[in-house]
Amino acid sequence: MITDFPPTPEHPDQISGLLEVYRSLIDDREAWYVSTPLTTGKLFREISSQHPTSQSELEALLAELVIEPNRRQAEQFVRKLRSKTRYVINPAAVHDIEGWTQGDYRYFWGLVIEQFSECVVFRDGWHLSSGCSWEFLVAIRAGVITLDESLAPLGVKDGVLLLRRSLTKESATNSEFLRRVLSSLREMTEKPHA
Repeated sequence: MITDFPPTPEHPDQISGLLEVYRSLIDDREAWYVSTPLTTGKLFREISSQHPTSQSELEALLAELVIEPNRRQAEQFVRKLRSKTRYVINPAAVHDIEGWTQGDYRYFWGLVIEQFSECVVFRDGWHLSSGCSWEFLVAIRAGVITLDESLAPLGVKDGVLLLRRSLTKESATNSEFLRRVLSSLREMTEKPHA
């Protein structure tokens, strides 16, 4: 599998236009962003282990048994969080954009985190998702506050430990991408502080 790391967009003009919409609504870095597994995560691992089917059969089950339940759980979590802060960005609420690749989504949401997010809340199982793992790396690089689902601090060393554990599981989805994220995070923790 070819790994697009770091992600590169195929639709930069659309991404630029969407960022302008965010800019019209949110001042720099005042939003909370909720990073939640959508197509992977704990639910995907459970389903794929319970349904030892072919890849095509598993993909057919994906929307019903993984994506929609993940969206509903994210929506409930975001609703509660919106009672605590003014702006909460829920990327799980965005359905497919025609023609977009994983690289487009990862690139776009990375820019949203860098430009508009004061804080990123990582829902349980984020480390099993290549998209959420990318968002963790972006948030750490940008100096954005990172919290776990209980709103406790989630530091870079915590993230490294969780990602390392997820990669020791027998079949991490898109494990090459996760390895690249982990390697980048490790490099950050090994740099001497100036």
